[in-house]
Amino acid sequence: MQPGRASRTAQLVAWYRALDVVLNEPPILGDPYAVRMLPYGWRWPVQSRILRAVVIRLLGGPRLRAPIVTFVARSRIAEDLLAERARRGPVQWVLLGAGLDTFAWRHPEHAGLAQFEVDHPDTQRSKCQLLAELHLAPPAKHRFCAVDFEKTRLRDALPACGFDPAVPAVFAWLGVTYYLTREAIVSTLSEVGSIAAPGSALVCDYRVPDRLLAPDEREFARKGDEMLAKWGEPHLTKLEPEGWPDLAAPLGWEVEADLGPEEITARFGRGHRAISNYRVLTLART
Repeated sequence: MQPGRASRTAQLVAWYRALDVVLNEPPILGDPYAVRMLPYGWRWPVQSRILRAVVIRLLGGPRLRAPIVTFVARSRIAEDLLAERARRGPVQWVLLGAGLDTFAWRHPEHAGLAQFEVDHPDTQRSKCQLLAELHLAPPAKHRFCAVDFEKTRLRDALPACGFDPAVPAVFAWLGVTYYLTREAIVSTLSEVGSIAAPGSALVCDYRVPDRLLAPDEREFARKGDEMLAKWGEPHLTKLEPEGWPDLAAPLGWEVEADLGPEEITARFGRGHRAISNYRVLTLART
């Protein structure tokens, strides 16, 4: 992202979440706040049926439905896991790279949980200003935790915001890994593991090598990469699915689930398939 402004990819994901509400019946996530989190230019294709049809056609027609499935379903997977863990006992919720996510407002039933939004100071500052303009106050146990990972260690910053390392947590690390180097991914998993109590879980998505893409998706992925590079937010790392057990185990994590496009499509597709270059991984703290 560019210094001094919110991430454009965070806005893109919010746009997908807003489209989920108007295109899918029932919605995969059903985020009623997503459209309000968008700049006006992003809102028009959501709110106007005619303009929406034009924009969708220009951006690939039915092909655009695939990233909506993929990038909305990953949040649903993490939130379903949190709901399951909350039924078992005490749990904390941590959004690593929260972007414009609105979990705290969408889920009043979880208002009693300790919730932490971790993000770059610029993105978080922009979000907090927007929330104030929309008169959306967070729950009492919600905390914003601004972290510049080039200057601050997560293992120091998160407890300073009120996180309790003795209580299990669900960490949602979505839309982040592919913007990092492999070394930064390993470092973050190690840092999270150092403050995650046994019984904690981490949900992240990751990008696979291009050779694993469906042939008809490779050109679409290439154009997406060009757009991200122009935005100053290029993808840096693609990981092999079979490499995760060996990567995670030395850091105190084991693979609990690794969902590919087939599983995501079957659970959340609403008649459309997920794109094949992303998978959603659940790691359990050992």
